[in-house]
Amino acid sequence: MGVGTYKVIRNNFSDKAINGYGASVTLTPQTQVISGDYGEEVLTDGTATTITAFISKKTKEWLHKLPGEFEKCDMIMLTKHDQAISKDDKVTYNDGLENRTFRVDYVLNRTAGEGKVAYRVCALYLIS
Repeated sequence: MGVGTYKVIRNNFSDKAINGYGASVTLTPQTQVISGDYGEEVLTDGTATTITAFISKKTKEWLHKLPGEFEKCDMIMLTKHDQAISKDDKVTYNDGLENRTFRVDYVLNRTAGEGKVAYRVCALYLIS
């Protein structure tokens, strides 16, 4: 692959897949704080922002690096390469019937070319 190939893949993915077929979702970053006498870890909400992402129900037909990468999640979300998103962040998505809130279990950076991030794949679990 050429030096700029990852930029072409990244830009095509962002412009065509995310912007063309994506949906508006609310991303609420989570901060882990220690509270109480026993040092319980508690997640607190940060400032929510609206992002554009491609979100889909999990299927077993997805081809990924390792078999079973998404075997135990409820939804898969694809985001742009520069989207800040972390484990435990909350994602609120309206599926046309109701708002559903998910927690990010893990984020995979999908790379192209020189190992540079082209887009991110997030495994989501339904929490409400």
